[in-house]
Amino acid sequence: MDSLRSLLVFSAVVTLSQSYKMCLPLSKAVDPTLEYFNLYDAYNITWMHAANSMSKVNEALASSLNMVEADVLMRHNRSDTTPIMAHPPDTDSNLTLAQFLEKVTASNKGMKLDFKSLIAVEPSLKLLKNISDSNAIRNPVWLNADILDGPCFDKVSLPINPKTFIELCQQYFPNAVLSLGWTTGNEVKDAKNKYTWGNVIEMGQHVSSISQPVTFPVRAALIKRSLPQLLWLLDLSRNLTLTVWSSESDDYDTRDLLELRFKVYDKKNVYYDLPEKQAEDLKHHLRGPQEDPNNPYHNNLVKLKGYSTASCTDVLVGETKVMFTGKGGWVSSVEELQAKNLESQHITIGVSFISLDGQNATQNVTVIVGSSGLSGANADLPDKEGLKVILQNTGEFQVITPEGKIMKSSGRVPDPNSRYWISIFYGQGLRYVNVAVSSAADINEEKRLRYEGGFKPSKMFMVIGVGEKKGCAVILDKVISAIALPSSSSAWILPFNFVIITLIALVSGIVS
Repeated sequence: MDSLRSLLVFSAVVTLSQSYKMCLPLSKAVDPTLEYFNLYDAYNITWMHAANSMSKVNEALASSLNMVEADVLMRHNRSDTTPIMAHPPDTDSNLTLAQFLEKVTASNKGMKLDFKSLIAVEPSLKLLKNISDSNAIRNPVWLNADILDGPCFDKVSLPINPKTFIELCQQYFPNAVLSLGWTTGNEVKDAKNKYTWGNVIEMGQHVSSISQPVTFPVRAALIKRSLPQLLWLLDLSRNLTLTVWSSESDDYDTRDLLELRFKVYDKKNVYYDLPEKQAEDLKHHLRGPQEDPNNPYHNNLVKLKGYSTASCTDVLVGETKVMFTGKGGWVSSVEELQAKNLESQHITIGVSFISLDGQNATQNVTVIVGSSGLSGANADLPDKEGLKVILQNTGEFQVITPEGKIMKSSGRVPDPNSRYWISIFYGQGLRYVNVAVSSAADINEEKRLRYEGGFKPSKMFMVIGVGEKKGCAVILDKVISAIALPSSSSAWILPFNFVIITLIALVSGIVS
């Protein structure tokens, strides 16, 4: 049985011997807001809300606040009228958008235009463009809209069509910061409500082709339950940001915001647009001892490039993570992971299979070491190359040797949450390879396989693949590489502190 047929022993494994196209990392322009105000920490940006009247605009311009936020509607919600500044249910105002722009652009303030209906977007952006064409706008301009259904969506405030909103913003004012959010309802305290993987994956796909700066407004009361999802979204580009907002009545623990702040490496990536009392509470907590932020950009981080069989929205390559969805695909290390002379290479892979619909759908992750890799705009991956490790969400795994032999684990590794560690340890070439799979909940729950042979690959790239699976997404998180001197060629070493690759596999019938 050849390698390709062997790969199909477990279902839903990505197919080899077909053409893949390269998916470039997301490229986002730098948000100019902090530089404009000569600030480094986005926490220090301050806001005036609902400046929907001339008196509120004048108050904002006379204050020390940085950004002036106002809501944009068409007068009486009719397309044949004028854009005005008003928040539903109001449909009229003494302040037109033209007056608002004239006032704010003549000041040193930034502006955030919050669009409540699609019919107001194009007339407003045309007006903004006309002003900019005649007298270049140097103030920061944010264009905000809720473009997707979000947590506890109550169907009262419907989202604005995402494709149309983004295209209009790109057409008329490509220098603006796009503030793209989700509609949310009132049941924010319910433990089941959070920004789900489905929410953030859909948003990530929408912004994958946008080059201008993007911020994601996220509700403070939902952050604690949504940290993994929000951190993944930020990882798509170092220039993406979050804007934390809240309503006056929201009840949450301020320490949740501190946890987010400490888990985001760069303080420029999180703005805080909070009601006065909540802002003061956050300020009070920040006076105390602060932890050093986590640095996700490890010096030994292995660069990866993605390849897809279909759309590159199926393989989103971020700073430290890669997300697979749809028809899946592969990632390849940009450089070889080659152990030389007496050195040994260590790879540790954390894999989490998460069923969002409770169906426990079957999914696999395939890791190939000793691969020729993928290169160029279009690439083929031969079906017979390297040593393959295939892990199933049940905790069973197998190794397919370079000679085509299948080595199966002696049973499954039990884990209550289907989360595992794969440890791969090999010396020069692939003369010997130790593979272990252990439970993330209990590392003593472990199964091992060992390969010894005469295989000497011409290249030592590593590739990781995920096959097509309806409603499934896989996130590859942090590939960190190091070499070391082994105690002996036959020693078992589980090098969790050397190379870490974390895969989060999200399995659902409908990503929710």
